[in-house]
Amino acid sequence: VEKSTIDFTLNGKATSVPSAEGQKRLVDWLRLQPALKGTKKTCGEGGCGACTVLLGRRDQAGKWAFSAANSCLRPLSSMEGCLVWTVNGAKKMETITKVADALAKGSGSQCGYCSQGMVMNMVSLLIDNPQPSEEDVERHFDGNICRCTGYRPILESFKKLAQAGDVTADIEDLCGDDCSSSSPPSPLSTTHFENGNKQWYRVLTVDEACRVYRQSEGKRVRFVVGHTGAGIYKNEEYDVYIDISAVPELLDISKTNGSGITLGAAVSLKDLIAVLEGSKGESDTFSPMLDHLRKVANVPVRGVGSWAGNLCLAHANNGFESDVYPILTAAGATITVVDMVTGERVILALSGFFDMPMSGRLVVSVFIPFVVSTSTSKVVFRSFKVMLRHQNSHALANAAFCARFNSTTRTSGGQIVAVFGSDPASTSNTRGERTARDMLFASDKRFAFFLPATEKAMGKVKVGDEEGIRTVLATAEKEIGEYCAGVTSSGELPYPYHLLPGFIFRFLLDATIEVMGKDSVDERVLSAQNYLLYSRPISSGEQTYSTIPGEYPITQPVPKIEGKGQCLGEVQYSGDVPIQPGTLFGAFALSTIGSGKLKAVVAPDDGRLVDTLTAKDIPAGLNDIFAGAPEEIFASSQINYFGQSVAMVLAEDPTDAEELAKATSCQYENEVAPVTTIEDAIAKKSFYPDSFIGSDGIDTGGVDKAMQKCRQAGRVVSGQAKCGSQWHFHMETQTAVARHSDDGGLIMHCSTQWPNDVQAAVSKVTGIPQNKIEINVLRMGGAYGGKISRNKFVALAVALAAVKTGRPVHCQMNFNTNMEMIGKRHPFIGQYTVGYDEEGKLQAVDLVYYSDEGSSPNDGSAGAAISSCDNAYHSPEWRVKAKLCKTNTPSNTAMRAPGNLQAAYIMEHIVEEVAAKMGADPADVKRKNLVQLGQVTPYGMPLPYCSMGEVWDELIDMADVKKINADVAEFNQNNKYVKRGVCVTPVKYGLPFTGVLHGAMVDVYADGTVSVMHSGCEVGQGLNTKVVQAVAHSLGVDVSDVSVKVTSNAVAPNGITTGGSITSGACVAAALKACDVLNDRLNPFKMISSTGKWLDVITQAYGAGVDLCARGFHHPVTKTPYAYNSYGAAVSVVELDALTGQSQVLSSTILFDCGESINPVVDIGQVEGGFVQALGWHMTEEIDYDSSTGELLTNGTWTYK
Repeated sequence: VEKSTIDFTLNGKATSVPSAEGQKRLVDWLRLQPALKGTKKTCGEGGCGACTVLLGRRDQAGKWAFSAANSCLRPLSSMEGCLVWTVNGAKKMETITKVADALAKGSGSQCGYCSQGMVMNMVSLLIDNPQPSEEDVERHFDGNICRCTGYRPILESFKKLAQAGDVTADIEDLCGDDCSSSSPPSPLSTTHFENGNKQWYRVLTVDEACRVYRQSEGKRVRFVVGHTGAGIYKNEEYDVYIDISAVPELLDISKTNGSGITLGAAVSLKDLIAVLEGSKGESDTFSPMLDHLRKVANVPVRGVGSWAGNLCLAHANNGFESDVYPILTAAGATITVVDMVTGERVILALSGFFDMPMSGRLVVSVFIPFVVSTSTSKVVFRSFKVMLRHQNSHALANAAFCARFNSTTRTSGGQIVAVFGSDPASTSNTRGERTARDMLFASDKRFAFFLPATEKAMGKVKVGDEEGIRTVLATAEKEIGEYCAGVTSSGELPYPYHLLPGFIFRFLLDATIEVMGKDSVDERVLSAQNYLLYSRPISSGEQTYSTIPGEYPITQPVPKIEGKGQCLGEVQYSGDVPIQPGTLFGAFALSTIGSGKLKAVVAPDDGRLVDTLTAKDIPAGLNDIFAGAPEEIFASSQINYFGQSVAMVLAEDPTDAEELAKATSCQYENEVAPVTTIEDAIAKKSFYPDSFIGSDGIDTGGVDKAMQKCRQAGRVVSGQAKCGSQWHFHMETQTAVARHSDDGGLIMHCSTQWPNDVQAAVSKVTGIPQNKIEINVLRMGGAYGGKISRNKFVALAVALAAVKTGRPVHCQMNFNTNMEMIGKRHPFIGQYTVGYDEEGKLQAVDLVYYSDEGSSPNDGSAGAAISSCDNAYHSPEWRVKAKLCKTNTPSNTAMRAPGNLQAAYIMEHIVEEVAAKMGADPADVKRKNLVQLGQVTPYGMPLPYCSMGEVWDELIDMADVKKINADVAEFNQNNKYVKRGVCVTPVKYGLPFTGVLHGAMVDVYADGTVSVMHSGCEVGQGLNTKVVQAVAHSLGVDVSDVSVKVTSNAVAPNGITTGGSITSGACVAAALKACDVLNDRLNPFKMISSTGKWLDVITQAYGAGVDLCARGFHHPVTKTPYAYNSYGAAVSVVELDALTGQSQVLSSTILFDCGESINPVVDIGQVEGGFVQALGWHMTEEIDYDSSTGELLTNGTWTYK
């Protein structure tokens, strides 16, 4: 059937879209519809969950089956005949409202950009399982990222909701009349959509798929089930898409009694898991396979992506590590493949899959045999997956082992399957001659090889024979080492290959236990069996705080006022503002070299391009974001880093703009090798002038003398500490929207933390006076410092484009572009020499920071590092200075405690090294060195208040650290391969109020309601909620009578940036000053009011002509870098797997002295979220640049963890 429209049901309403839009992703289409912008787009690759919707499709029986799905991966063509529910369908589906309400009341929404995705994912779980367990809830959220909360309140809210059991998802609400058993399902038909130069076919038989393939000879053809592979290989384009997701044969699941299970190639990973779960008693291989399959991608991807797609993605792409291949191969699976030209079908062992060219062939099914133990033999199946993090991550290495051990001889008789990796690159004929029973090979994106000697040794080993197992491991290590020495220049063993001997050891250990029982194994060795791959326990948390009921709503723990609106997708962000008629959409084109000269920029003009904006469109001297040192909006000549903006392309459609930007080409000359690391910069003496540091450093004058004394006593340590970069990962990317105002100016909506700075920069670049430039900030989907100065790139480009074209312009940065073009947290190296006395007390600290500024020193954090170099410790003598490294990377910028965090880490490293040299407990050494009341910091700030010691001691007592240490010592004594560690960490954080400028305006209306506008920006920190509480308290009204309006420099101008953990307090102070003015005006009427009621007072004042609007402005002046300090400490227990390097935090206890909290639950949310974000920085998140090109290799959710 040739169709000109794509027809599906959206939120209960029949919907048709022209087939010409078929290649557009569902989320992109939704976000162009006026009432459907609750669904957010962040990564565009199925890795974050912000775009989650509920997808309904007919199953084999014609009934509707629902799953969570990433709308960013669903082409509109794939929606034909589907049911879709988004968060904006809440009015028609009560379950959505109830789930959103639970999340909001549980303070599980901070910035809110992920919240609607969380809600829809929970709704999908309730449809699948009306009474989920706590484990079910936690397992279901492996594909939803939250950068704000630290996850605890989200999971806790949903677990409480599940425990209550009073929220269910009625299938009738989802599909209406179609759900009625008396209403037969509408028959599916083969359909063809033409999407411009793309063809999309939905076929219903394998023969039809073959026919379409044959008629598409000479064209690039892609078979599609869930289209999830497009999230990894985003730039691959095909001429013909053949959708096989509705082919009955490929969806078939059948069981052969006593033999095994056959599953069609379109069966989703979710359904494969369900089948194995229901049949796990029939095969000894199924339970361990389930554990492995639940670590493939995430819930929305597994809900629509097929097992065959996972295999074929690895076959087609060298470097993609299939999670499915090792376990199916080890289980003895066979697959059926059809030749689409001849129609011939062949069955082959899965072990031979990568040797078969798949061009012109289609996987039809897989057969997984039942493998069971007998009275004389024991089947042992184990699989392993090592990842950068425990969920939603590609494998660093996969492995699976299967063997049948004779119960008497305790050997496998050579009948063993061992699979490591997937080896998609190899085309060796040797493998075709091997069978699945004796194959052992290893691979990652670079290497693939066989281990014949190891195979032989494993086949002969007797379980329980320690010497035989040692021989196997020694053979594997020797064989791997010999191979790597021959193919790597260094001869070093790449990380994944360190894992193979450990996998072998664990498998043979498990086999020993299975065959001989646990008593046959040394108890200390048993820890190797309890590896961390799938053992994360159910999370839990407990919060305690004090309030002052007499001061409510001040100190009252209330959820964020915007929380429910965020969870229901009802509130607006900058990218959600209504699209004006004639709007153009912009996208950045980026450089593709790390350093050189730009000769030309060429955007493809295929009829979709409206205009291109480059440096040539900017008046001389104005191609600058005006952040300090020159930093171009668009590169004019010099390319400073790979990913630098060279142009903005403009189109009528956002998808077209993105495609045109990617297709834009550049011509270069004088290309040179980039500098990408601090070490490179130091070696090449690539530094910025010290004048950009913002500090002259610290020198108390007595370092050399004190150090000499310590050196004579042998109490000096020297070394260096290094900490890497971190991306902000704000779920809302950099965004700006501009339209023309009636007075010849611009009205803009920007995701900026500093509206005043954007206004000033736009005025300079466009020549429009500031009084005609209105910058509005509704709220932001996270920021963490990344939107202080960096939003000016998109804001200025959009403003210039609006001026040039005379039309409204909208740009919400592509996720990958945001990562490549915008800077991140500054990497640091701290080189130190430290002297200490016999007790371990610091006597002198000599420290040099090397900070990687990137391609510009504009947003440096070295000055902040210098002024917080002590963290929470005292030393009589300090000498601290910094060097700013110039690299060919994006200009690094502020990120949550910029400079402070790096300085704290380096200082903790120093004190830990002192303790290590002394052989002392680090916690004891830290306690002796903590700052005390009355001391003066290295930068000359007295401490008239200092609770650091009290916080430390209370934490030690509250967490019972003495018992923790004893338990950890006992665990380590009893476990050889898994170890635990304890760390107690203090922090002194300075609050920098110097230069703060924040204003507020409070309006009282005739009906007694109140509105507030302030110059701060709501980024998820609860600023608006705290302002409402403070205003309600001051005026004596209910919080429900106070609202906060959009931040706008038209009403609250000249404010400083939102940041530094001070904006809530500053805006509250400004609002209270305005309230003081109002109260002064209202007091005479309160005195004469007969009722004393607020509304009566307002009515009288209004009638008397009293001005019920007042402004307040907060500009504190301090003589030191910080107005005051907050103090905190944490103790954490971490578990480390010595065989893989994987780790997990078992528990953390945090104590924070923040004074009197305006809203404890909001502040606790900030503490927890900041703590987890720092865990990511220290433990999993890594920024990696290609040293030869300067390209960012970790530019998406699947590479940045």
